[in-house]
Amino acid sequence: MSMSESTMKAPAAASVFDNPLQAPDRRLLRYIPPDAALVLDVGCGSGVNGACYKSINPHGRYWGLERDPEQARQAACRLDAVWCGDPAGLNLNSLAIPSAGLQCLVYAGELERVTNPQGLLCRQTELLAADGVVVATFQNAAHWRTLGGLLLNEKFCLEEKCNERYLPAFTAGGIRELFSRAGLTVIRLEAEEERGAEFERLLRELQPMMLSRGIKESDFAARLAARRFIVQAVKPEAAVRPLLVQSLLGETLVCSRVRISEPGQFIASIPGVRTEENQGNVSLYPSSEHQDKVFIWQRTWPSFPAEIYKQKALVDRGYLIVAEIDDDPLRWKEYHESNQFFAFRGCHGIQTSTEPLAEYLRRWNPNVAVFPNQLAVLPALRPAVDSEPVWLFFGALNREDDWAPLMPVLNDVLSRYGEKIRVRVAHDRQFYEALTTSYKTFVQFCPYETYQRLLYSTDINLLPLLPNRFNSMKSDLKFIESAAYGAVALASPTVYSGTVEHGVTGFIYHSPEEFGRYLSMLIENPELRRTVQTTAYAWVRDRRLLSGHYRQRVEWYRTMLARLTELNQELRQRVPELFASGERL
Repeated sequence: MSMSESTMKAPAAASVFDNPLQAPDRRLLRYIPPDAALVLDVGCGSGVNGACYKSINPHGRYWGLERDPEQARQAACRLDAVWCGDPAGLNLNSLAIPSAGLQCLVYAGELERVTNPQGLLCRQTELLAADGVVVATFQNAAHWRTLGGLLLNEKFCLEEKCNERYLPAFTAGGIRELFSRAGLTVIRLEAEEERGAEFERLLRELQPMMLSRGIKESDFAARLAARRFIVQAVKPEAAVRPLLVQSLLGETLVCSRVRISEPGQFIASIPGVRTEENQGNVSLYPSSEHQDKVFIWQRTWPSFPAEIYKQKALVDRGYLIVAEIDDDPLRWKEYHESNQFFAFRGCHGIQTSTEPLAEYLRRWNPNVAVFPNQLAVLPALRPAVDSEPVWLFFGALNREDDWAPLMPVLNDVLSRYGEKIRVRVAHDRQFYEALTTSYKTFVQFCPYETYQRLLYSTDINLLPLLPNRFNSMKSDLKFIESAAYGAVALASPTVYSGTVEHGVTGFIYHSPEEFGRYLSMLIENPELRRTVQTTAYAWVRDRRLLSGHYRQRVEWYRTMLARLTELNQELRQRVPELFASGERL
């Protein structure tokens, strides 16, 4: 086997705006540890999965093994190293695996393409670190389309198998047996289902057979509906106690993505951890000796005392109860006027985004953890654009008081540069109307993907915050996003002075006059903009990616769960009504 020479140079991070001919398998990627130092993808194809993974974890190395020369050539442009050849003939000694071993082995359908999958697994898992994981996909041999082909036309099914070069055929039970014989423990086996009218018709035709054999229809249907299986397995010594993290979302337009959904996807890659997101009704799980449980109230406030039964239900079922809040709670009267901060007093702990906010929350609960907002995906470094016009961006909600002092200076700068500078405004119609330039564009409240695209084509991003209580508790996320997407931040000292290095990763203004001076300087100096863009991008890549921080949440949950008896005693002192005799759910 030979290594392609082009793979010796590390590739740039994949852009979230790339549109490859073959889309990445995002469900498979969710099972790969986001902080893996070294991944080996056996059957890597053209490398699109690895390229997508490197936008999540640019610090890890992603190696590929591919039997098809053309696919391997394409993969060599995307991954850190690629070998071309039959996986069964791979010389393990040629890989120069570090002594720490592989953090992850990936088989995207490859174990179906070899004659001895058990032997391949046994040999290659010798490379796996003690706490490493194996991630694999399998087509379901019992899928209803395959079964229908066998029943109606055997030749159809055999030709399909031969064309795809599938040799062994796997069911869920067969997959578990394969991994067990290879000395691995299956932690997850997720079925990806495909149903429809044809499926329902086949099920009805097979119903007499099910009845005669006493087969439960729902079980049989689930077995046939699975199109493929995604598997995560570990060495037996790496198996951990299962942890369920359930979240009830109270805000889904802006905050839940960065505070709950993206961290939830990342921690769900940890063997034994499972996450669920809910809106409205929630199904609780009973108390169990075999599973730890965490329940997160995201920006929600059960009323006190009318809804105290909700917290009682969680306590009775052995949940660790966590409140999630990332803004000053005094903004919402539901937290304090009638509820007396029950949302914070009536839980075991609170997770939040900034230390100033945590300091305030500790008045109501001493168990507060700060998880700063991080970026889940890093796009490719934005290409240098030195030509005019220069694009200015403002996109925020509820900032009228913050930008008002800057508007006269901003309009003066815009009038001096005329058509050389264009302004995009998202969300804030008042800001847009206050601009006196005719070179402006307004975008309504938009999906996050649209916001990303706007930033990626922006030269200068305006981030004004007045020094007041509410603003002082906000996070620096808008700077993190600006830096990642190549927009130079021109920001207030409130919040941003603790993150932005003035003149290096962005600019901090302390008066409207400074704001105007720095804005003019950035408009006139494309080389300065490019230097700051590059430095800020590297800063985010090295310090503020979620892949480097997500495990801290699980570590805190497990530490708190180990103290659950003690925390219940603290909770009894804060809210004795929770433990009074009465209605239980």
